[in-house]
Amino acid sequence: MVAALASAQDILTAADGSVADFVDVIASALAPHDGGLGRIIMGGPSRLLAASLALGLSFALHELATSAAKYRALSGDSGNVGIEWTVSPEVAFILEWIESGGPAVATPSGTGFRSKLIKKIVASYFQGAANLEFHAEGVRFRLEAKLSEMV
Repeated sequence: MVAALASAQDILTAADGSVADFVDVIASALAPHDGGLGRIIMGGPSRLLAASLALGLSFALHELATSAAKYRALSGDSGNVGIEWTVSPEVAFILEWIESGGPAVATPSGTGFRSKLIKKIVASYFQGAANLEFHAEGVRFRLEAKLSEMV
C-alpha cells in the first residue's frame, strides 16, 4: 500500500499536485505487478483526475493487482489482466478489470479484507458503485462514478 501511495504521489508531484492523468495513474499502480511482460493490457481515453481520486484509484488497483499476483491471474505464467475504461456523458465513468488465464477462482465464503478495502476505497473516494465478482475463469471488477466526481 505504501508503494501505491508513493507512486501516486510521484505522478501528482509531476503534474503540480492537483490533478493526474488517468492513464499515468493506472500504469504506475500496475507496473510493479506486470514486470514488463505485457500481461496487463489497458485501454481507454485519457482523462484528468483530481488528486484525491488519483490516490483512491491507485490504492484500489494496487489491491486488485496484489491479489491477482498472489492468488489469481498474475500468479502463474499464463494469466492476464485487462483493464478498460470509458467516459460517457449519459452514464459516467466506467472502469472494468477482467482477469483471465490464471488458476480457477473459487467464490469466497465471506467478504475478505481486500474486497472490503476496495469497496470502501471506491465508496469514499469516488462516491460511486463497485462490483467485485468471482468467476471460475477470473475475477471481474467494475467501478462506476459520475463525471462530476472526476475533477
